[in-house]
Amino acid sequence: MKKIEVFEIPVGCCAPISNPAEAEFKELLLKLKKEQLQVEVISMTQHPQKFLGNSVISSIAQQEGRNAFPVTLVDGELLLKGRYPQYGDLK
Repeated sequence: MKKIEVFEIPVGCCAPISNPAEAEFKELLLKLKKEQLQVEVISMTQHPQKFLGNSVISSIAQQEGRNAFPVTLVDGELLLKGRYPQYGDLK
């Protein structure tokens, strides 16, 4: 099974979901879970060590800043940046 990770930097501190694309992604996670496809969502505010410890993510953050996020990795390789993945991207 492939390891899928989505690294995100939340926009606001108070709202749990800040935009429609993020809301759609959260719904997609539920669908994928039913299909037994696991996607790990890694938030900068909750897991900063995972951001700093991943060379791909650390490089993107340093070179491109927060506008490059969210970033999706599959088995450690860059799949997407700047948007949440859609169903077709992950299947």
